[in-house]
Amino acid sequence: MASYAKVISPDGTEATVQGLASRTFEGLGVATGSLLGGYGFRNFSGRTTFFYSGIIFMAIGMLNCIINKIISCRNDN
Repeated sequence: MASYAKVISPDGTEATVQGLASRTFEGLGVATGSLLGGYGFRNFSGRTTFFYSGIIFMAIGMLNCIINKIISCRNDN
């Protein structure tokens, strides 16, 4: 994540972009995951929470692969 942030950042802003990417991932991502996971465990069982989160994350992963393929095909032209 930090190396990708360095690659995409404009010259002279590498540290700022790396800090923003890290805080977004570690702060926002962990907080959101904890909140949704806690809600799932409290209102459903752990098994149900993991089952549905697995389905959701698999769908998001497939969507990510499709979008990356479309973008790479457009960049090749």
